[in-house]
Amino acid sequence: MEIGQIVYCVSESVYELHLTKGSRYRVYAIGMQSKGDKVRIRGNIERLVWIPNDCFSTSPPPKILSISIDDEKEGLELSFTDVTVEFDLIDKRWMTFMSLSHLSRLLTDGREYISSNKLILMKELTRSNILRVIEDLDKQDEIVENSTPVIIQQ
Repeated sequence: MEIGQIVYCVSESVYELHLTKGSRYRVYAIGMQSKGDKVRIRGNIERLVWIPNDCFSTSPPPKILSISIDDEKEGLELSFTDVTVEFDLIDKRWMTFMSLSHLSRLLTDGREYISSNKLILMKELTRSNILRVIEDLDKQDEIVENSTPVIIQQ
């Protein structure tokens, strides 16, 4: 990164007061010595702040276009479901959400272990909770590492 360059926030990390994912910021200074991995930007509250480089990219981050809860039915309590997230700049991704009560039932019903790729455990599985978790994962730039690409067979 260079002084004067415009960068995009790709992860708010613990700086949600100063950063908004997807927003543009101008680099005012580049850290040296103890601030070597940071850049100085004017944050959301108009203060100059030092923020780690890995919160930024020179390209805008992908934006979520849609979220599809695969097993969602009106009035049906979910115990586990797959969720598909569609983006503008990258392929669709999917992940599995499971309630702790469903996990407990599986283990009490004789299962010795549970193995799953990209499983997110939640205390209570509701649409609003799922959407909140996806929003949090997105703000932290963690959707890709917690999901699997959707592969479409041609």
